[in-house]
Amino acid sequence: MKQVEMAEGQGSLHVGDSHALVTYQLKALAATDESWHVTVSLKAPRDWLLQMGFSSVAELQRNHDGSVEVGLAEPLDVGDNISVTLHSEAMMFDSREAMSEKFPEFGSLPGAV
Repeated sequence: MKQVEMAEGQGSLHVGDSHALVTYQLKALAATDESWHVTVSLKAPRDWLLQMGFSSVAELQRNHDGSVEVGLAEPLDVGDNISVTLHSEAMMFDSREAMSEKFPEFGSLPGAV
């Protein structure tokens, strides 16, 4: 990977029938073959997640009309930190333009289409 870009956005985290407003972070890594790899992360309160029945996967509804699955590698437990960080799997795009179409949060970056 040769370049890192960061952005953030607003959305809602959905667990079962409940949701909460959240801020999420995007991290994009440019590979030497011009592809881009994007991951999404956000922090959520452990107790709220447990009360909503969260185990390891939730859905982030982005204000940019898209959704992303986020979660933990292992099931959430009462012994975990009071604030947990949920992550998405890396998503790969063939170009910066394709990445910006899916994630317009990156649209204001220098060199973005």
